[in-house]
Amino acid sequence: MDPLSMSASIIAVLQLSSDVVKYIIAATGAAKARRSLREEILSCEYVLLQIQDHFDEAGGGTVWLEKIKTLEGPGTPLYRVGIALGALKARLEPKLGWNKALSALKWPFDEVEVEKLVSAIQREKSLLQLALTSNCLKLMEGIKRSSDQNHSALFELVRTMKDQSRDTEREYTRLNAVLMGLQKSQDYVTAGLEDLREHDVYLEQQVILDWITPIDYTAQQGDFINRRQLGTGKWLLDSVQFQAWTTTHSQTLFCPGIPGAGKTILTSIVVDNLHTRFGNNPDVGIAHIYCNFRLGDDQKPEALLASVLKQLAQKTMLIAGKFLLAKLHLGSLIGKRSLKAVRTALKQLPSGSNALHQAYGDAMSRIESQVPDQIELAKQVLSWIVRAKRPLTTLELRHALAVEVGKPKIDPDNFPEVEDMVSVCAGLVIVDEESGGFIRLVHHTTQEYFEQTQKQWFPNADAYIAMVCITYLSYSIFDAGFCQTDCEFEENLLLNSLYDYAAHNWGLHAREAHIEKDELVLSLLQSEPKVSRCSQAMMATKDYYDNNYSQNIPRKITGLHVAAYFGLKDTIISLLAAGNEPDPNDTYGRTPLSYAAERGHDAVVTLLLANYNVNPDSRDFVRGWTPIWYAVVGTQVAVVERLLREKAVDPDSVSIHNRTPLSWAAEKGYDTVVELLAGDDRVDPNAANSEYGWTPLSFAAANGHDAVVRNLLEIAEVDADRKDIEYGRTPLSWAAERGHTAVVKALLTRRDEVDVSSKSKYGRTPLWFSKERRHDEIVELLLANHAVYPSLEQPDYYEHEPMPLWYAAEIGHEAMAKHLLDDGSTPTRNPNSGGRRSPTRRKRGTKPSLGYFSETTRSTRTSRTANTDGPRYRGRRLTGTNPWSDCCSSRKKKKVDPDSTSKYGTPLSWAARFGHEAVVRLLLANDAVNPDSRCDCQRTPLSYAAEKGHQGVVKLLLERGEVNPSSRDSNYGRTPLVWASMNGHEAVAKLLKESSCESPMSPLSTELAEQREAESFLSTRPDFDSQLARIKFK
Repeated sequence: MDPLSMSASIIAVLQLSSDVVKYIIAATGAAKARRSLREEILSCEYVLLQIQDHFDEAGGGTVWLEKIKTLEGPGTPLYRVGIALGALKARLEPKLGWNKALSALKWPFDEVEVEKLVSAIQREKSLLQLALTSNCLKLMEGIKRSSDQNHSALFELVRTMKDQSRDTEREYTRLNAVLMGLQKSQDYVTAGLEDLREHDVYLEQQVILDWITPIDYTAQQGDFINRRQLGTGKWLLDSVQFQAWTTTHSQTLFCPGIPGAGKTILTSIVVDNLHTRFGNNPDVGIAHIYCNFRLGDDQKPEALLASVLKQLAQKTMLIAGKFLLAKLHLGSLIGKRSLKAVRTALKQLPSGSNALHQAYGDAMSRIESQVPDQIELAKQVLSWIVRAKRPLTTLELRHALAVEVGKPKIDPDNFPEVEDMVSVCAGLVIVDEESGGFIRLVHHTTQEYFEQTQKQWFPNADAYIAMVCITYLSYSIFDAGFCQTDCEFEENLLLNSLYDYAAHNWGLHAREAHIEKDELVLSLLQSEPKVSRCSQAMMATKDYYDNNYSQNIPRKITGLHVAAYFGLKDTIISLLAAGNEPDPNDTYGRTPLSYAAERGHDAVVTLLLANYNVNPDSRDFVRGWTPIWYAVVGTQVAVVERLLREKAVDPDSVSIHNRTPLSWAAEKGYDTVVELLAGDDRVDPNAANSEYGWTPLSFAAANGHDAVVRNLLEIAEVDADRKDIEYGRTPLSWAAERGHTAVVKALLTRRDEVDVSSKSKYGRTPLWFSKERRHDEIVELLLANHAVYPSLEQPDYYEHEPMPLWYAAEIGHEAMAKHLLDDGSTPTRNPNSGGRRSPTRRKRGTKPSLGYFSETTRSTRTSRTANTDGPRYRGRRLTGTNPWSDCCSSRKKKKVDPDSTSKYGTPLSWAARFGHEAVVRLLLANDAVNPDSRCDCQRTPLSYAAEKGHQGVVKLLLERGEVNPSSRDSNYGRTPLVWASMNGHEAVAKLLKESSCESPMSPLSTELAEQREAESFLSTRPDFDSQLARIKFK
């Protein structure tokens, strides 16, 4: 029956009511709205049933006939109820075919529509209730009085619903066509396989990008620029400074401003502009970072650099936003009733550096002017966002706000709507939809404001949050305890959105709020299944390669372990008073003391050590670590110091991987911890792990921790030259290879013990490693040491390893080359010595001497404190002015051949090829150097210099007069002129042409042929790089 044309009889309306209620029950989503509408319709249905019963009992009496006539017909309550129910049925009635499936996707009404429907039905119901009275005149007056208003409101609602229904029907029709098309697409499965392959490639790329860093600033960029008003920021983009910055190289554009002035939004506008202009340019990389004070651990230098790398590896599209202070000012105008009131408010807007702080205060005043329920909600939302230990999602916050402290479960009707959570906070809170739905403060200065004024607005925030978290963790649904699979564990977190945050942070809030002895805290920690599940969420860390990550944590763990983990001293006292064991082991053998030590809770450590039943040196079952091990790993200096005072503690305990706490601290660069451990007589400073034979000094040197190296070297017993087992390399060798200059300097202070020319298992010395890695400063340091023999710096199996003179020629190091060429000799040694001298080790406790460092080097050295027992070292200034001349003259000398030849040429060839004029000049001044020497492919220094266009070097060689400018190489038969011409070096080509005319070694015919060949190359300019690539130059 068509609801808009049916007779408004009671029976028909009752039938409509029954159908609509059935459809409401069958629908999904919006439980609160559906319940509200259903209850109102059932209430109206009850009134209609009463009217029907009275009519039947009256047997068609005159009075009831009059009432029915009043209720029937257009413009009557029964007619309007029928219209409303008919419209509802049309929207809720299941469709045919695909539409039937699609109609169940979501509840078709929004909250505003539901409220209007409920109100309309309520109005008509109140009029129908008058029919149950005996006063027919009162009924007619009520209908007449409300007829126009009710009729207009109802038909406006019905019209809106019809429009939306037509839109929905059109969408259903479109989706139906799409789905029907999908049904017919089975014939194209083969083509779809290619799409799957591309999708797999995309997923692999995403895995790689996420491996670089999971942090994505693209979402934040999109969120910031989404809030921009169109056209804002144009003044900056049009400014002369910005335009100049975008058209110049290696320039920085610095844009300072007061907090809240819009720097973040302006940055997003700049990033968007750069992507628009240069996004498709493969030669331009664009990366951006938004610093967030709440993400300190995720925004360390290495994380920021990783984010830049990730962005440069992908292209992103960006969108636009608006300013904070302007938004707050506009919010302050809400509620102004007239233009005059708005103007008055605008004149009173704060300005200056304190404007933002005052704007926040005004926003809080607006919050406190709301109704009590809104004030409470706003302060709860702000308390959570301001005091939370990490950003919260909207779902997490909704769960938190739905918790009723002390109740055994959460009420599904107690969840606030996100819109309400945001609207009651007067513009201080926003939702980052594109960043995963996180709800946060509108600006970092908002956090700063609340940190200063927290006691004024919500002084008990931490206590409130702690109690909510504890209540949530104590719900009876978690009595099952430890989750047995990853799926079960993840399902627990998915269905209980606040659980992850509560498990990780409840103890932190409880400690800060000083509620450690609260009954809820003790009740939670004395429930073994709840403690087990809570600790699982607290400790489980998902690893990409670990499919069993949630099971790799202790299943058996006590409340005392958890209390020690969070540093809840008063809670531990209460638990011990209640008879709990003070030194229990969890599944992995860890004790409460080890958790407290790792987390740095010195007061808890002291409390537990005072209990004679606690073993201060207990080992876990997995790594063999003791409490002091965990304190070292956690860099808890105060705890390490406290444990070292215990006689029962072994500070040199060996783990199952044969490592000591000292070697771990040395590897990680924990210099303060190293100083504490190394100062203890019970610690062996040379303890080496059995697998590789690395000592603490090896770990520190290889990782560049110069402060740790200096600490260890001040201990007389430290062996500064011990070789490892695997490669036979010393700490100096590792530091030299990895470019740790400060470490090399520190090690060379032990010159009497450190063999600077020691060879590894494969015959490589520290000098060889530093040359190979191009660490020039370290090369200089090693060559300046009298124990280094540069003329013999060649691994036994390297036939063509460049000698130091070659290296100096290649890098253009004039001082090094001059030193090696002076007097034509360098210190040497017995070639039968195997490349290693027998070091004269000083007796333990004696002071080493420094033989070559300058005052500059000595001034950078840090001395130990006055309380240390280790010796202090003094350096002496080098004698003479040349740092390369302080060599021991007592050893036998070996001549350096300045014109030594290999298949790659001579040192002069290398210097000429790289354009080092100063070194070329030095070499040419030596009578032993042949300026026209040739490599295996018959190329001369002039040929190399001409190819690279080094005009100054070409001039020096031509001025020597012994150079043939027309010599040809054996591979291509090219002269220097050809090499210069084909590479476009016109100035060099001109020099060579002039020189060729005067050279008696080049006939005119040869010159003309060369010129024609050069002109041919200049006209064609082919790409010779692929041909030259096969020529290997070191």
